[in-house]
Amino acid sequence: MPEHHGLRLSHHAFPAAQCQSWMKALLEQLIWHEDYYEAHGRRFHIPRLQAWVADAGVQYSYSNNLLAVQHWSPLLLKIKTDVESIVGHTFNSVLVTYYRNGHDHVTWHADDEHELGDDPFIASLSLGATRTFQYKSKTDDVTGELTLDEGDLLLMLPQFQHDWLHCVPMEAEVES
Repeated sequence: MPEHHGLRLSHHAFPAAQCQSWMKALLEQLIWHEDYYEAHGRRFHIPRLQAWVADAGVQYSYSNNLLAVQHWSPLLLKIKTDVESIVGHTFNSVLVTYYRNGHDHVTWHADDEHELGDDPFIASLSLGATRTFQYKSKTDDVTGELTLDEGDLLLMLPQFQHDWLHCVPMEAEVES
């Protein structure tokens, strides 16, 4: 996995047929939440569905939104183990995000919440439609983007969260 700006991308780390099977099963097995965040005294719905799965005792919140914890299913444990073997790092949780269509998105942010620790490793496995991952420097005008296809595995190294913001923008033409 070559590194660029603290990102390591492994194209087609998993075969498309396997990803489609995983996605179908996860859509059926997980309890999906349409969460919210608070900003400037107002409450906004998050434009995507999420499921937080974690080891016992691991909690996660952002923007005054404490996510409900689900237990690891055999399928998610298998995916976690497969991802860990590729990236060489272990994980104690996963935020499974379902972008139902191109209107679902995530705005500019860094995964720098206290619960993730000072130097978080963040792995992102794409199971569905091709989406754009954009990033921009916190200190200058450097920007970039990656196209994430089904089966692509993106690893964000700890320094990435310190130096960069990232998003998955709206792409109206994308279907689930």
